[in-house]
Amino acid sequence: MLNTLSSYLSNATLAAWLQAFAAIVALVISAWAVVSTGAEERRRDRLRARSIAVAIYPELLKLDVVIDQMTRHVERLKTMDRVVGQNVASAVYGAQLTIPTMIERNIDNVYLLGEPAGPAILQLVNMISQYNDIVVAISQRMVALDANQWRDAVDEVLPHLAFLSRVTKKATEDVQPLHDSVKG
Repeated sequence: MLNTLSSYLSNATLAAWLQAFAAIVALVISAWAVVSTGAEERRRDRLRARSIAVAIYPELLKLDVVIDQMTRHVERLKTMDRVVGQNVASAVYGAQLTIPTMIERNIDNVYLLGEPAGPAILQLVNMISQYNDIVVAISQRMVALDANQWRDAVDEVLPHLAFLSRVTKKATEDVQPLHDSVKG
């Protein structure tokens, strides 16, 4: 029996089996490393998403208030009498909105918020940029208008503000669950 065991141990088959076993162990260890690294990255991404939500949520609430104030401001412009289009044009030009600081700072990472919050924030940023372009175009056109013509141009701003308000409210609603999930 000892002869059989020694011949078996010196056999090349044993080396192949040991090599296969070592390869399986190495494969299991590498798979475990990948899974644990992936889990850590997902956990870190969830924490980053929550921190982004906490940072931008107050700005979304403030933006909604700013849009309401801007709407009232534009509506007051229509009540002005005997004012030339140039004066109103500068007031309309001032109705542009800035992208909130924390949203602008985190724009490259809003994808971490996932569906639907991430796309809603990207849409909001896009809509603010489009709104500002529209306001600039309207104010440039208003410079040449007289007191009887510029009120119609001012009316063109209001639907854009209303749409922007709806987009802001939706983005706020989409970010709120992430914001509220943070326990503190």
